[in-house]
Amino acid sequence: MSNQLLTISMITNEALRVLTNSLVFTRAISRQYDDKFAIEGAKIGTTINLRKPPRYVGRTGPALQVESSVETYVPLTLNTQFGVDMAFTTQDLSLNISDFSDRFIKPAIAAVANKIDYDGLQQFLNVYNMVGTPGVLSNSPTQAQSLNTILAARARLNQEAAPVDELRSIIVDPTIDVGIVSGLTNLFNPQGVISEIFKKGAMGDSTLGFNIMSVKIRHSGKQSVPLL
Repeated sequence: MSNQLLTISMITNEALRVLTNSLVFTRAISRQYDDKFAIEGAKIGTTINLRKPPRYVGRTGPALQVESSVETYVPLTLNTQFGVDMAFTTQDLSLNISDFSDRFIKPAIAAVANKIDYDGLQQFLNVYNMVGTPGVLSNSPTQAQSLNTILAARARLNQEAAPVDELRSIIVDPTIDVGIVSGLTNLFNPQGVISEIFKKGAMGDSTLGFNIMSVKIRHSGKQSVPLL
């Protein structure tokens, strides 16, 4: 009986699965679906509008004051294409999908995920809010300073009326992650969290109001250090 060759559809689905699991920074940002992509025969082109939630003023007193629910938009131009091209033989296609993924898909997708996260992290240049000293959290001389920097970031988000939910994230590089772990383990004591930190040697979800994730990005031989 002849071998069943892998199809493009199988390879694409596996590549998307690996990409989703490889992203760090990008996984923490909003990825709401826009129904404009589903309009047949009416392509949206290279510019899309990102919807922003409406903002309300509120009222004082018992009198009804109905406010308009206005959703504003920010245009985003899709002007970057990045990919990895590779060639493989019919013999390679005779592998099972897990073997093919380990040998070809994962190394290729690693480069794509790295590029996506790198480009996203460079948007810190467009954000004027900042707390602490960028890139030196792990060098804080006291545990309290590490804690205060994270709490200051939380306070700044609150001041800017950012939603208080489980979507708040802090993305750091591995060196800063070490500083956070060593600086915070003795300052609070939820046993489940401490146990996970001890086993993984890294911060996990829902710590001090944030999901703390570690990412190491390299691009063109230079390391990009995510900032708080």
